[in-house]
Amino acid sequence: MELEFKDVCKAVGASLTIGILFVVFLCLIGVIDGRVIQATNALTGEKVTRNALGFRHQNYLGKLVLAAFIAYWFLRFEKLNKYDLLLAVALFLVLYFVVNTKTAAFVVLLSLLFTFVLKRKNSIQWRYVLLGAFVLIQIAEVVAVIVYDPSNEVLKTINGLMSTRLSAAHSMLENYAITPFGQDVEIISSIDALEAGISSATLDIGIFNILLINGVFPTALFVAGWIYLVKASLAEKSAAFFTALIMVLIAGLFENWCFSLPTCFLLAMIPILIRKRQLGSLA
Repeated sequence: MELEFKDVCKAVGASLTIGILFVVFLCLIGVIDGRVIQATNALTGEKVTRNALGFRHQNYLGKLVLAAFIAYWFLRFEKLNKYDLLLAVALFLVLYFVVNTKTAAFVVLLSLLFTFVLKRKNSIQWRYVLLGAFVLIQIAEVVAVIVYDPSNEVLKTINGLMSTRLSAAHSMLENYAITPFGQDVEIISSIDALEAGISSATLDIGIFNILLINGVFPTALFVAGWIYLVKASLAEKSAAFFTALIMVLIAGLFENWCFSLPTCFLLAMIPILIRKRQLGSLA
């Protein structure tokens, strides 16, 4: 029996949702540690509360919620109603104010804007506008990491807004060379650093994480896969699939987890796309 794209989305969305709710339930009844931590805002220095709701890290919960939401949003895209919009707003509020995982929260919020724009009659033009904006921002981010200088007030402010992601990636580039097939990179997450009482060593920006750890050639194949999917979504005029792709790509500007297995189920569609030759047959 041939695998359909909607079947994959249903399986991913359902399994992730059930798993998330089960872990949160165990946390609420006290079986699993809720892991509430006090973090410091890199820009303002203010203390913020982050609640992982039973998961090891707040961003890990955000990753799973975002992956489930992307699958759900694709399935509902053509028949969205006010309840779907309310669900998106509720998810944003929980992710931002309770869990405090900002990337996942804002990508969920941006999905509302993308949906409003891409469901218009001239959505093809808007897809190219959104794609062009993403490419420019990605290029600007790469340049900012390479030339980062803490004495530059503009870069310093942007770095603060991005929770020191620019300076962290710049530091990694200074300590590790870019290789053809990758290398072992010592990553110390904020949670591990907090527990061990040491400084963290993170590499959150997606493209640099993949490039330094996996190398040039695997990264090139990975990027080619995403380019293939984006081109297919444009060629087949699938606003729903394009929205799912752009949500993951935007998350990748700030987080390396957006290119991990839960959110990368979209890449698993490449063999199906090649087999069927068109996105329309995946509906």
